[in-house]
Amino acid sequence: MTWGYDRLTVLAYHRIAELTVAEASAPGVASATPQEFARQMDYVRLWYTPIDLDRLLEFVTEGRRLPPRPLLITFDDGYRDNYEIALPILEERRLPAVLFVTTGLVGTGRMAWWDRLWHSVRTTRLSQAALPEIGRVRLDGPQMRECVWRLASSALKKRSFRVREPLLEEIEAALGVEGPLRERPDFISWSEAREMASHGFAIQPHTVDHPVLASETPDDARAQIHASIATVAEQAGRPVTAFAFPNGRPSDYRQSEIAALKEADIRLSFTMKHGPVRAQDAWRAPLEIPRVALELKDGDRGFALKIAGGCRVKERAASITRGLGR
Repeated sequence: MTWGYDRLTVLAYHRIAELTVAEASAPGVASATPQEFARQMDYVRLWYTPIDLDRLLEFVTEGRRLPPRPLLITFDDGYRDNYEIALPILEERRLPAVLFVTTGLVGTGRMAWWDRLWHSVRTTRLSQAALPEIGRVRLDGPQMRECVWRLASSALKKRSFRVREPLLEEIEAALGVEGPLRERPDFISWSEAREMASHGFAIQPHTVDHPVLASETPDDARAQIHASIATVAEQAGRPVTAFAFPNGRPSDYRQSEIAALKEADIRLSFTMKHGPVRAQDAWRAPLEIPRVALELKDGDRGFALKIAGGCRVKERAASITRGLGR
């Protein structure tokens, strides 16, 4: 194993979905099919020591030693398939997990903005269009449409959540597409969240509206953090101790957001910096713990490589190469 016995591995999943469902979701949102996820969890049980959130909290706050090759399983956003598909697979294997919920989506019929955007770009009958924020684009072919989605998504992430909804509506209008009719909500209800909590899931916050916090004013970012914490504490009926940053790259949050988490007595927060990391590094910076982001395209070998530290190795090699080129 590339990163050895003393490395903390935190897995970051989003959707667990069949391929037909994954295709209707925004690119990159589906992390694995049900069959792949089951195989991945079997691999985790074989090679790692799964831990729950409380065990990691004890390490950070009390210095209680972690077991060899500790691994924490996390999910972001609160998609319904986490309840319907992931929960039974984890329960069968007696594996704990953490679910970071976007509280403004839980218990509603709302779609995530990134899925709405993908629906519009994927289903429009136009071959080209002029879109706010990015200008005129071509839409001839699946690859071009995914490229347009990525450009528009990147632009919307840089805007405040207060203006994102009007911009999304402008894009939908420009593409001549209305939001799809949903037979059932994409996201879990609070009663389902509580049921998950009774079966090994720690329910924790992921903001209210899923903004990139660095794109908000410090006051709005702080309000997103504090409001989501309060809602989860009320609905889950237990203290909130952890948080996950939306998007989660180093440029997506500031020290003011770290300060807001400390104000709320949050002891652990998770990023999308490349993991795994030495357990001692997580202990030194418990509010910026890296994770391993998993994607549908990984496959079995890619999964094993990623969680052993493949992305960290690649990142380090790229950094060395850039240094040599100076």
